[in-house]
Amino acid sequence: MRAGIIALVLLTAFSYASDPRLTVLTGDARLLLNDFNEMWAFPGTISKYQFCSISSIAVEGMGDSGEKWKLGWFGGVTNSGGTSWGAVYNHDKHILEVLYNPGSFGIIAGVDYIKNETTNYGPLECIKDQYSFSTSFGTGLAFPFEYSDISLGAEYFSVKYSSAETSTKTTELQFNTSLRGHTDHAFFNLFPVISAEFSRLDIQDSIIVTTISADLGIAVNRMISPETRLIAGAFIGVNNSSPEDGDDALTLDLIHIKAGIEQRINSWLFLRAGAISITNRFKDGEKDAVVTTRISSRFGLGFEIFNFSLDAGISEGFLHNGPYMISGNSEGFLGSLSCTYYF
Repeated sequence: MRAGIIALVLLTAFSYASDPRLTVLTGDARLLLNDFNEMWAFPGTISKYQFCSISSIAVEGMGDSGEKWKLGWFGGVTNSGGTSWGAVYNHDKHILEVLYNPGSFGIIAGVDYIKNETTNYGPLECIKDQYSFSTSFGTGLAFPFEYSDISLGAEYFSVKYSSAETSTKTTELQFNTSLRGHTDHAFFNLFPVISAEFSRLDIQDSIIVTTISADLGIAVNRMISPETRLIAGAFIGVNNSSPEDGDDALTLDLIHIKAGIEQRINSWLFLRAGAISITNRFKDGEKDAVVTTRISSRFGLGFEIFNFSLDAGISEGFLHNGPYMISGNSEGFLGSLSCTYYF
């Protein structure tokens, strides 16, 4: 184990991803059954994993400068006597997250804190003070389906910009819940996949915006051949944003399709591809409704060597424009990279 950790530290010289496997394979952690990223969707699954990981993203437009790679996050989870615990630095919106699972349930608590950071807020140079706290709870249930995962979460966020000319403070309180049912005998083995969220945004104690959103879907995550895994889901959803002194903005996801496929080439190499299509209807107050469709795709690679997993996302610039010698694309071949060691 010690040798594995030392090797992982050495790999940080070139591999710091914004979770490239997750990004390629639908970008929805609720649909994962064999990837530690599902812990953040359902903390009750923390005890399934023991790992340490480090990730990065490529900084667009940096070319061959020394700032091409930007640190994403690093951390891990271990298990001792049936209790899992871990810590993660710089993940998502949090500078620090602590993970804990004694066996029957899981908890993730995250904090972020920025004090007196000089930044630009509009045309002004301001001092930024920001902090947030979040917590999520998850467990497994034998009801109402063959078995289910459930999660409950809450987050408080505050940011203040102050200068000699102005001072603006924004706070947000958010609650969310998710349920994932498992039906192992069916092809679509994840049903329902349902989430709901409520948030209240206060801007300088005068503008209040309440947002309610929810989605419902059916999904599959299974091996469709000995070497091929399919992850896919279809969702409908709603998002209603209500300013206290303005018109509601209502977005309906008429159909949101997420799909990804992972193909094992040999004992150490995987190819991955994913696509997302979303058609929604947006209605802002008394204005006419607008229906739009957006489609995007992602591609990636995976390498497994002993207990190491190295995952990479191919940069969009390379896919659309080709290599630097042809297109002048400065993003390079890989847009994100992660290295994980499994205990």
